[in-house]
Amino acid sequence: MLGQTRQRLWVLLAVCLSGLSPRLAAAQDGEAAQTSKTARPTTAAELITVADLAHRLGQYGFAIQALKQAHQTEPEPQKWLAIADAYTQRFLVKGAAYDRLQAITYYDGYLDARPRGPKSEGARRALADLESRDQTVDDEALSKARAAERQKTRLAVTASTMGATVRIDDGRAQKLPLFVFIKPGKHGVVVSAAGYQDHERQLEIAKGFAYGIDAELDPEAAKLSVASTTGAQVHIDGRFVGIAPFDEPIEVEPGKRLLLVTKHGHWPSTQQVTLKRGASHELEVDLTMTGQHLGGILLAAAGGATLFTSVVTGVLSFTNETAAQDSQGTEEGDAALARSEDFRDVSGVTLGVGLGLSLVGGILLVFDEPAVSLSPQGPGQAGATMRVVF
Repeated sequence: MLGQTRQRLWVLLAVCLSGLSPRLAAAQDGEAAQTSKTARPTTAAELITVADLAHRLGQYGFAIQALKQAHQTEPEPQKWLAIADAYTQRFLVKGAAYDRLQAITYYDGYLDARPRGPKSEGARRALADLESRDQTVDDEALSKARAAERQKTRLAVTASTMGATVRIDDGRAQKLPLFVFIKPGKHGVVVSAAGYQDHERQLEIAKGFAYGIDAELDPEAAKLSVASTTGAQVHIDGRFVGIAPFDEPIEVEPGKRLLLVTKHGHWPSTQQVTLKRGASHELEVDLTMTGQHLGGILLAAAGGATLFTSVVTGVLSFTNETAAQDSQGTEEGDAALARSEDFRDVSGVTLGVGLGLSLVGGILLVFDEPAVSLSPQGPGQAGATMRVVF
């Protein structure tokens, strides 16, 4: 029991020193060079995330090593409790005396730092249970266990994306989460999932450390092509993206999007479309001309025809007037003069009517701006079809 107590005191001292000075604790292990930031490209937050998952999946060795490294980077007594819990679980599974002793030591450290912490009662109960188990370990066995634990180099890769896989150094794809021992040195890690951009990481792995990668995959953009009335303006979620028809597809963030297609003199088309990650979407939108626009065109056309009539009758009036002057004083000249006056009257009337019709038609065309509804439903909804290509 004296040897066990002495070992507990030494380990507790090392734990306290690691909380006060990570460099001093590392120097005691003879690995000060490995504590530099370049030796740990993964962050404390990543280590804690993967350590939590490792604990839940029974990967207690990785959880312990990752939590210790995270504590060196960001000292926090709460991490001691998590380390103690991991040692306890591994002890309950394997029954190793070293794990029991380490769990007791870290529970002691947590309770010394947080005697009234929110989880202190649970820590005391766990500590009492471990201390009630009479088990000893000699100094040599303890040293070997500590050295073996320190020399292991581990890598964990996780991702919240369903179906994600990882390739290490261009090896075969492996399902996530992945917990492996890895050789020190440079390694390339690529996390992939269908419909998402690859997450790539280059690691320079130092001996005796745990590395955790919690990959956040960005979805691949959807590709959208819109065919519609030439010159129609296309908006997505209120943002102008181009003029139809598109020369080439545009990249759009996947998900549910509100598509708006507008053109002067046509009813706008508004619809909600679901764009899938990495898929190509071909959308055809038929815009319907408004009644006002059609009326404006007809009035303008009628005005143009009437003006043409005015010009023709004006020419006829001038021609007959010339003929009347050439045959002045004759019956034929009088008839030509009468026709000239009739044509002049018709030309004047048609000129006024033509100008009026053209003016009204032009006003209808210029001010034909139908109100745009951002709802995908409504009487102005134009027909549309969409085809998705994977």
